[in-house]
Amino acid sequence: MIRRVSLSIALVALVAMSAGCVYYNTFYHARTAYDEAERIRAARPIDSDPTPNELDLLDRVVEKSGRVIKLYPESSWVDDALLLMAQALYRQGKYESAEMRLTDFLALHPGSELRPQAEYALARVFLERGNPVSAELTLEALAYADVPGELSDDAMVLIGQAKNARRHFDEAAEVYLLALERFPRSDLRAELRFLAAENYVAMGRLEDAAYHLGAVAEEAGARRLASEARIRLADVYLELNNLDAALDVLSDLERRTVDRDDLDRVLLLRGKTYEAQEEYEKSISTYDGVAVSHARSDAAAEARYRIGLIRRDRYGRFDEAIEVFREARDESPRSDAAKLAAKAMKDVESLQGYLLTIKEWNEAGVTGDAPVDTLGVASAGVLPAAPDAEMQPAKTVDVDTPASMVTDTLEAAVTDTLEAAVTDTLEAAVTDALEPAVTDTLPSPDGPQAEDEDIASDLAFARFRVAELYLFKLDNPQSAIEYYADVVSDHGESALGPKAALAIAYVRESILDQPVLASGAYLDVIELYPDTEYAAEAEKALAALVESERILQQ
Repeated sequence: MIRRVSLSIALVALVAMSAGCVYYNTFYHARTAYDEAERIRAARPIDSDPTPNELDLLDRVVEKSGRVIKLYPESSWVDDALLLMAQALYRQGKYESAEMRLTDFLALHPGSELRPQAEYALARVFLERGNPVSAELTLEALAYADVPGELSDDAMVLIGQAKNARRHFDEAAEVYLLALERFPRSDLRAELRFLAAENYVAMGRLEDAAYHLGAVAEEAGARRLASEARIRLADVYLELNNLDAALDVLSDLERRTVDRDDLDRVLLLRGKTYEAQEEYEKSISTYDGVAVSHARSDAAAEARYRIGLIRRDRYGRFDEAIEVFREARDESPRSDAAKLAAKAMKDVESLQGYLLTIKEWNEAGVTGDAPVDTLGVASAGVLPAAPDAEMQPAKTVDVDTPASMVTDTLEAAVTDTLEAAVTDTLEAAVTDALEPAVTDTLPSPDGPQAEDEDIASDLAFARFRVAELYLFKLDNPQSAIEYYADVVSDHGESALGPKAALAIAYVRESILDQPVLASGAYLDVIELYPDTEYAAEAEKALAALVESERILQQ
């Protein structure tokens, strides 16, 4: 970010011609090569690798700067050459060598007018090498000088980045806002405001983030960041569920945005906002527009993937979802969205297979053990026949816990059952007890364990697997509860029965935030499976739930 103190090439050339000194010419050519490399770097995509021509130019910088240092150690250009060499090494990614040259500079040229540049460059090297503490220490004098220098505002930006690297987001935001106060005429004000907003997002302070993102366009130097800030503002409004405000910002951006990639981001956000409004057809239309107008792009892959999720999760049209996921995968095979789509397609195909197993067993009249009315979930019985070849994705029956489970005598019942177990905390119960019991001891959704001798039947296993897929893969905990309940009702005596029962309680408490219903489910585990590890885990979890008073709060 060194931009205001570099020497003019024309001035260097003039000095070289007038003096006729070889070392002036050598340094001039090194500086010319560096500036040309910087021009190439600025023109290529952000985060892309240096071009071969760029690397050749930087090699020339290192070689010619080294000649000045070695052959003319008494010249007035040695400190310039040493700093330029270090900057070239930094651009090449040779951070250790760059650090050595910059350390030499600070030791050998303590009075050089280029010292602030060297300190700033060394701090950047420290950040690249994963040493943010040293970066901060190196920059403090430059950033907080009583009489600010030309790089003081840059230094404060870098200090904020160093604090970010240590995940001190609140301190980073304070640094950026302090810099706004100290440098009212800085051309970095828009960047400082934007970075403060990003830190507020990281802290979950979305209202503060929205305020600063909205103010970016009013700051000096805002031209480059104004559009990006508006896109991020729409995203923050979406997170805040301020959907009308998000759509207003997106509509304005859509009219103004020329860059194709930025327009894709705007339209994808519009589609997500429509989803939040449950306007799914509008979402699909918006996503489809992105995919058609910018085919074979990462944005097209993401758009197809989002359509597939709507088909799967909102409409339950599994065959259509699989087809759209396949299209997403083919749009841009190396993109993150394509990878997610391929995984989602595999999950849906797996779910369809288990649903087909359940359908075939039900049509054959096989249900498992005698039904047990438990856990406050009525078994849905036989799965309805699917229309055409499409499998039904989820049941729609209401799930309620019997009133007897949530009466005013609950606390007394728990006290009688648990005695001294109420000392455990909720966090300990969930982390140390429930997760191992509910997840680690359950068949993984990624690896069926059909060989388990304790599994009562293919039907029980299929129902359990469907529940797991809904819970872990499709983010549909309600449908997961319904299939877990089928396992308990029809296969309660199998090895999967207590696992499914405890899973219901865990999902209600930790995922759906239904402490009253969770308490009833925990009591059922204790009653149905006494003297088992599952009952013991249920006792600890229920004790923590009662102690937390969440039941009374609800």
